[in-house]
Amino acid sequence: GYVGGAPKLGSQPATGVGTAAVMKLLGTWDGSQGETYEVGKDWSCLKKDAAGSARKYQLAWSADKAAILWGERFCVYASDLTSEGPAQWYRCEDRQKARCAFTWRRAGPEDGGPAAR
Repeated sequence: GYVGGAPKLGSQPATGVGTAAVMKLLGTWDGSQGETYEVGKDWSCLKKDAAGSARKYQLAWSADKAAILWGERFCVYASDLTSEGPAQWYRCEDRQKARCAFTWRRAGPEDGGPAAR
């Protein structure tokens, strides 16, 4: 578990802007190296690599950045997110969004059909 309670890094709100943002990330995404990412309503992210090994991460919300954080290094900005994707992640210190660190693209059509309007 965590030392001294929950991680300080960000919150995992159940309502509001952060929730609206994470809802757009729900479901399965393809990474650039054959890996997949599956985001749940509980802010979890299950990464499966091409070899089939899986690891679970927790995403978090940063109100001051208006972004979803992956650990301490990467974030995706709420204003950039759409359900269809792609989701473009940047290094947290790259506030100008000069260079995208990695991109998630929506997995094939089998995972849910047309996006809700």
